[in-house]
Amino acid sequence: MRSAFVLALFALGCTGGAELPEAQRPQRKAPNSSARPAPSSFESVRFTSVPAGTFGPYVAITPTGGVALWAQTAEKGRAWLGVTFDERGQHRGGPQRLAVAPDEVGLAVVEPAAAGFTLLWTRSDTAGTLLESLELDARGKPRGAPIPLAAIKGEVVWIDHVSTPRGSLAFWGVKGPGGADLFAALVGGERVEPKPFARGVSAWQAAAFGSGAAVGLVRDKGQVEVQTLDEHGAPAERVEVSAAASAAADLDMVSSERGLLLAWSDHGSAESRVVLARLDGSRNLTLPPTPLAGVLGDQVLVRLVPPESGRGSAYLAWENLLERPAAGRAIVLAPVAADGSLGTARTILDHAASDGSLPELAATADGLAALTLARACRKGEDCAKAPLLPTFVELDGALEVKASEPLGISALRGEVPDLAWGLSCATKPCLVMAAQALSPTPIWAVRATPRATSFVPAARRAERSGPPRVASLEVVAKTEPLADLALGRLGSTSLAAWVTYFDPTAPWEKLTKPAADGRLDPPRALLQVRAGSLPPETISIRARSLGGVALGPSASGSAEALLAWTAMDFKLPQVFVTVVDDKAKKLRQRMLTRAPGEKSDVAATGVGDGWLVAWIDERSGDPELYAARVNRLLQNAGPEKRITSAAGGAAEVALLPRGQDALVAWSDARDKEHPGVGDIYVALLKGADASLLGAEQVVAKTPRHSRSPALSALGKGALLAWIEESVSASGEPGDAEARVVELGADGRPVGSSVGVSASAGPPGAVAVDCEDAHCRVLLLVQRERGPELWVADWSAGKLGAPRRLLGLTSGVPLTIPPAVLGPEVLLADRAGNQGRARRLLVDWK
Repeated sequence: MRSAFVLALFALGCTGGAELPEAQRPQRKAPNSSARPAPSSFESVRFTSVPAGTFGPYVAITPTGGVALWAQTAEKGRAWLGVTFDERGQHRGGPQRLAVAPDEVGLAVVEPAAAGFTLLWTRSDTAGTLLESLELDARGKPRGAPIPLAAIKGEVVWIDHVSTPRGSLAFWGVKGPGGADLFAALVGGERVEPKPFARGVSAWQAAAFGSGAAVGLVRDKGQVEVQTLDEHGAPAERVEVSAAASAAADLDMVSSERGLLLAWSDHGSAESRVVLARLDGSRNLTLPPTPLAGVLGDQVLVRLVPPESGRGSAYLAWENLLERPAAGRAIVLAPVAADGSLGTARTILDHAASDGSLPELAATADGLAALTLARACRKGEDCAKAPLLPTFVELDGALEVKASEPLGISALRGEVPDLAWGLSCATKPCLVMAAQALSPTPIWAVRATPRATSFVPAARRAERSGPPRVASLEVVAKTEPLADLALGRLGSTSLAAWVTYFDPTAPWEKLTKPAADGRLDPPRALLQVRAGSLPPETISIRARSLGGVALGPSASGSAEALLAWTAMDFKLPQVFVTVVDDKAKKLRQRMLTRAPGEKSDVAATGVGDGWLVAWIDERSGDPELYAARVNRLLQNAGPEKRITSAAGGAAEVALLPRGQDALVAWSDARDKEHPGVGDIYVALLKGADASLLGAEQVVAKTPRHSRSPALSALGKGALLAWIEESVSASGEPGDAEARVVELGADGRPVGSSVGVSASAGPPGAVAVDCEDAHCRVLLLVQRERGPELWVADWSAGKLGAPRRLLGLTSGVPLTIPPAVLGPEVLLADRAGNQGRARRLLVDWK
């Protein structure tokens, strides 16, 4: 459906000037501002001016020149006018009146034909919509009067044209109840009542194929097909490319070396992947759908660029969504051979538009050209303050930058025009159309001749970045939206656990058929554990989201880990513990508590030959911290211990083994004058029975709310991190930062805490992991485009500046801290109503 971008109608000269799309409009200060660069100029030729209310111009270019057509109001009504120009953009005479035009042009497109050009347009009629055509010779002269091709009932959403040896095939799409219905007709042929060759499709693309044409289709359920048509536009053969119902509605297809290349975004796996496929000239599927390899996270297709003159390399453009910059888009470019194989070269093209628009791309005889929106700054200057201007970029066959500079034109003495569009490299050098927001509106053809400049290029080779860098990323679970997750390790095996979100206010209704576990009780939250790359094991389908999940590997060296979680028992929330092995198989399980009151925020850690478990318990009416010890057989070593007894609400527990004992940290809101505003407390718990060892101590009392403590072992002590945020009078959180402090073996702070906040904004969640004397502090930061993962290094009491590690999807919740253990990071993600657990492997050094 690439043509949909071309066919988006714009009217030049309206109300004294054009209303320009943001992606093509320069964003700059006044023309005389010293902040605006004065680029050297590209040669430009003015070939016409159009008055207010004009539709067009619509441009088609061939290796020997081109034509520009527009619908202009004159004394005798609106008419189609046109001008031809040579390969240098120099017009061949003045504008010529071609035919009567409708008062309102709907969709319009002009394309090269076998012996000239073909113009298609739609207009409203009392009975619906009319599709009409006008054929021109190579000099831009009409071969006859406009020809009506079809009377259409319904909304026309697409028109296109394909040149064949016999003539021109016109295509159009009509909006239907389940998608679009597609039609074709031979321009100039006998008018017949057209019948759709495809119904209810969600995406499509037309290209020349053999003696006729082919149209790539995405069915409403996501299957991909190619429908071939003969030179008359009659359906020939339909080829199934992908039977999987997983293609997105962004299909692109181009002709290449007597075959067809197809690309689309595919949602069939855990991550969205860009897929390539190829049909040869005999309609054989020589390259079945093949996803791109060696990428991180979700991908989305941008464009499949056809080879220059149908020969040589095509080019694939896509986005890696997790690598999106803070503003604009970073589009990856790679060559595609005629057999569909993806080349190794990678270049990143910057596109700074925020309105969803895309750069224009065109293959050249020895590479690729682009018209994009980029910062116009010279090397050595601060690019953050530079204006956004239309920029021409040309790459060679290895995708190295040959040229990159703002599109300053000679007609404006080096100034950049208000609008630039219509990049074509059928000529050498490439041609670009340009216009200025005046009335009448001047139109120029710009010769984009590559040359060296002092501007920072808007494209760069995709080089492997230095550490820290994400080495791999995978989705380890696709399930309901997540509420909490945990990470642990048994020997060389990684264990990941997660619990999904379930609304606790949902009514309890007995099932009419047994659930997966054979019970008639309604399922609640799903609790699962995954060992290494094995499929996840389900521990419970009736867990409670509020309790969260904790994972404590055994400290005795056995291949066992304790899972702590909560569930309902006789309509009361209780803490449960489960022992799993290094394959995540359930070995033992029991209910730990038997008291009334809410249970939440579980934590667990291995000590000695058993485990300590801590949680928040409201059996006394006030949220207090409780703890218990269980042995390897899950037997209690004495009664549960109440650790806190102060008025106020305890919350968010973290546990860390320290020798035979454990360090516990939590947030506690004890200030009566500021209810709900917590401070971070720490205490030591005896490994033998979970009782308090010494006195609890507050880490720091501040007027801001301290929450979400995280612990990691550091020597004989620990590193403690938490979020500290201001709270408004209405209780809404405000500015925030992460605080970090070293704790000694006795749990007391060693020195003062230090604050850390990413330059991108305040963090919403924090995690910490230490290796020897070096620690890493991970921050989840909310940006306008979506969350980002940042990391700061801590060593010898000093905290380094945070660095951006990865951009994340907008579904990553900042309420769920990441889990980090050595090179592994586990993140919760969300796509619509689906939750995902993502596992990252990071090269820290």
